[in-house]
This record gives sequence, structure tokens and C-alpha cells, in this order.
Amino acid sequence: KNETTSTFSIAFFVSPEYNITCVRQFIANANPDLVALMVHNGGTRVLLDLTRLHHNFRIVTLAPHVRDFVKKRANLSIDWMLPTLVLNSRKACVNTSSSYKCTRGIAIQGALSSKRRNYTQIFNLLALLDNHLHLNLVGAKRAGALRELGVPPRLSGRVFPHTNL
Repeated sequence: KNETTSTFSIAFFVSPEYNITCVRQFIANANPDLVALMVHNGGTRVLLDLTRLHHNFRIVTLAPHVRDFVKKRANLSIDWMLPTLVLNSRKACVNTSSSYKCTRGIAIQGALSSKRRNYTQIFNLLALLDNHLHLNLVGAKRAGALRELGVPPRLSGRVFPHTNL
């Protein structure tokens, strides 16, 4: 907070396109010097609406393909960033000659749907890699989603869902 002008220096919004009315009201009340918008989806109309919320704004996307789409469709100069959060596993890591288990490996984030990515190919590639490498699937909880992806039995101890984090 900038004490001399009673405004905030920066307001940072994650996925503001899902509630522009709330974002607009917050900006009006907080009067920030800069508004940073981390957008999840790149719908052109919504992004153009977001650019009208404040005179000094920066937009970043959650993925490079969304950034490229926005640059092409909305002619906006934006970048992308990967949000990260240290995940403190509830289980301690175990390292013995027969097993090594903890939250580690690679992660795929997003809707757990075979319409979004080729999980069969991902599982086949995982099977070729180091037996200690885990695949963490991070997404919203949907009944049966992991089962529908068809995780091969040989990988059942290496594929872990993380839902509603």
C-alpha cells in the first residue's frame, strides 16, 4: 500500500476473466497503480474487456499456446508464466532398495480428459522412462476421470492424481 496516495501499488488477479465484475469493483475500490492479470483462457472479447479495466495493466497467460493465441487474435503484447506451488506431501518420502515414494516427478495440469491430450501416448512414454519417475495429474475432481484415462496396471504405482488443490 502506498501511504501517500492511499492506493495499492499493484493488484494481481488470477483467472480474472471468470468474474470481471468483481475485478472491476476491486480495482475501483483499491485504486492500484498497476493491475496484473494472469489469464487462464484466451477469449478475445474477454481479454479486450480486461484491458479496459485500468490504464496501466500487464497480462500474462498460464501457457505459451494461450499467449500465442492472444497475440494473434487480440494483437496484445503479453507473456506467459508458470505458476508454481510447493506441494508438501502428507506422506514422508521413503527410500529403500525396493521403493522410493514421495511427491516428485513430472506434472500435467488441467482437465483430466482424453479429449485434451493423448494419455495413451503419455503413459507409453512414461513406461519407457526411469521406474522411479512419477506422473502427477493435477486437475479438478471429476468422478471417474482417472479411471477413464486408462492408466495401465503396470503404471498404477507411478501415476498420482492431485485434485482440487
